[in-house]
Amino acid sequence: MWSTISPLTHTHPPTHLNNMAKARKVAANYFKIVNPIFMILTAAALAFLVVTYVDHKLIKPDLFGPIAGYAEIVSQYRFYLKISLLAIAAMHLLEALVAVYKCYKYRLNTLTTIAWTIQTVLFGLFSLIILLWPSKGKSQQQQGKQQQKQKSGGKQKQQQNNKKAKQSGKPSKSRKDD
Repeated sequence: MWSTISPLTHTHPPTHLNNMAKARKVAANYFKIVNPIFMILTAAALAFLVVTYVDHKLIKPDLFGPIAGYAEIVSQYRFYLKISLLAIAAMHLLEALVAVYKCYKYRLNTLTTIAWTIQTVLFGLFSLIILLWPSKGKSQQQQGKQQQKQKSGGKQKQQQNNKKAKQSGKPSKSRKDD
């Protein structure tokens, strides 16, 4: 008789799921600095919140204009400001733990892992996004270099054909002449 196997007894996962679980390949020293605009915005926002919590009178209306009025209003709700600052600190620390985990998965070296951790503690999600989705892995860079070599090889062949055509007196067939 025919033997039937239930789909529930299948022990091996499909191959496409195995490929999805593999980490992207990046160099062991992969590190990118956060965009300086995001650095400035994050540092300014955190500094503003901390100064507002400590003493909102340090934010002078002459220098900061409407922001000083906002600081005065926010200072009336110091408890909520404190909770917000603690929540921001907790989120940044949690994001740093995720960064350490991703560095471990990518097999980055120790110094690079420390750099990612510090950057993520300071700049949070702006840093973590760069680490979670690297723009170019090692294999993609190699493919790009191979394509450039092929393109430059094609140009060299075209130049050689043009030289041969000039020597023989025949007109060259180049795309630029069309």
